[in-house]
Amino acid sequence: MQDQSENKQNIYINFENLNQEQRSFFNANPEIQQQLNDFIQSVSQKQPGQFSQFGYNYFNLQKYTPLVLTGPSGAGKGTIIDFLLNYYPNKFELSVSLTTRKARQGELHGVHYYFVNHEEFEREVENKSFAEYCYVHGNYYGTHIGKLYEIANRRKVKQMKKNQATDSEEQIQKRLKNALNEVKRLKELPYYHEIVNDRLEETKNKFVSYINKMYSQVFEQQQKE
Repeated sequence: MQDQSENKQNIYINFENLNQEQRSFFNANPEIQQQLNDFIQSVSQKQPGQFSQFGYNYFNLQKYTPLVLTGPSGAGKGTIIDFLLNYYPNKFELSVSLTTRKARQGELHGVHYYFVNHEEFEREVENKSFAEYCYVHGNYYGTHIGKLYEIANRRKVKQMKKNQATDSEEQIQKRLKNALNEVKRLKELPYYHEIVNDRLEETKNKFVSYINKMYSQVFEQQQKE
């Protein structure tokens, strides 16, 4: 796999054309250049036909930090997500993932997942259409960037859940065996916050406390709007 960093396009601010006040501003906010570089990198990868709309979607998406719930199978992700969507009406919206697995009884296309075949999914991978995707027990799961844009444009925080595959006893035992390794990898991720779901009501309270702290500024801005 080619290292994308080899093709990374960087831009640099020309301080010669800035006055002292403007220079001081950029020096005090070095993250601006990084964000602009990330934007240029995204443009070079996507090569959008409608640049203005692409730019609007891109920077609108940056305002909302996604809430990603993940963990081993049986951790209670679905239960917590249902609780949060009800507890914070009009604050969060679930990002419906694409998957190549078959729909289970009661699952609806476009509600629980977008069910596609392997060829369709791999075509979207080639088009760099996913914010993230994984291959789990013979099937793909992925979060489509276009769906995140739609949620951000509705001014809601994205809530993403990485699901696991089948419910067979063999697969359950396989996932349990891998659970410790999954948790270990999760702890290495930035912005990781662990909540152990051993008592459901306590877990709900912990999530509410964490979310109120993490998204306090977002909620305040939403109230003003």
